[in-house]
Amino acid sequence: MYVQKNIMQIITSWREVFIIVGAVIFITFGGSGVHAVDPAECAQMGGVVQGTVCVPTKAKTGLSDTPISQIIVAVAEWIITVFGALAIITFVICGFQYVLSLGDDAQAENAKRCMKWAVVGVAVTGMALVFAGLIAKILAGVGPSITL
Repeated sequence: MYVQKNIMQIITSWREVFIIVGAVIFITFGGSGVHAVDPAECAQMGGVVQGTVCVPTKAKTGLSDTPISQIIVAVAEWIITVFGALAIITFVICGFQYVLSLGDDAQAENAKRCMKWAVVGVAVTGMALVFAGLIAKILAGVGPSITL
């Protein structure tokens, strides 16, 4: 109960931080309005006018040539790896809890339940890595094609 109360306090404080940051961003940029694009000014900045929007070209943005699908997959694999490491660390901590239960059946059962869910976390992380690789191949056009 104590841990749950602390987690709720942390979530509440982060929610307040995001609300404040969102309000500051809205106040700062919200009233800028939309105005017509000057084609000469857009070309000077290295952009191309499309409709009423100045779209920057790749040469002037300094962005990577890496396709967005590879970036998304790399971020997903990184997040999955972090969660997998957390699941393994949780399993080790639960193992220590089991060893340190010293015959107390309630603590031993709690540790067993914790270890069971840590193993489930590792399994889900492994499946997520497989799916991320499959999605990466599909997005790159080298994996199995899906036709309906």
